[in-house]
Amino acid sequence: MNSCSPNDSFNKDGNRDLTTDNIKKNNDSLVHFINNEYYLYQRALKNNNLKAIESFKGKDLNQEDILVLSQLFGFKNKDEFEDILRHQILLGHYIESAYDFTESPSKLQLNIIQSGIEDSDWSNAQTIYGDGDCMSHYNDCVTEAIAMDVIMTAGCTATDPFAIACGVAAAVYTTAEINDCQLDYDDCVDNQQNS
Repeated sequence: MNSCSPNDSFNKDGNRDLTTDNIKKNNDSLVHFINNEYYLYQRALKNNNLKAIESFKGKDLNQEDILVLSQLFGFKNKDEFEDILRHQILLGHYIESAYDFTESPSKLQLNIIQSGIEDSDWSNAQTIYGDGDCMSHYNDCVTEAIAMDVIMTAGCTATDPFAIACGVAAAVYTTAEINDCQLDYDDCVDNQQNS
């Protein structure tokens, strides 16, 4: 795990301070992380490759798989894809450290992710209509997917030769999960309209 940022503050018990003021200091990194995930998801969606990407979920990835996935995400070369993933790994480590993420995010941490989504391109470009239960379920689903992505990405060791494969696996998982969130939302809206 990377060390804390010099801007991190701690409460009187020695734990990281997750007050609103301190959260705002770390929000830029979180929003940047979310924007990168949004960018990857939109590229996969634009290239109509969500199903093909999802087929790699849970697979041990090799260099050939990473090349194929870089193309499925719409990159002209693998290096550009890997650069984004290296950056995500660094951001993931910082976010995990700044917000004390563990294997099971707390309600506070999910609220922090939701706040980051609201400040990100994801929220600004949201084309889903409506409100109520379907939208609430969709928002919760995406929030949980992003939180798991932070945890998975933070688990990738930047100096490990397999770090890129780990970052790709996190991107594949998150893209598949967010696609499932979208499909569940579509089903929910269809069920409401047919009721």
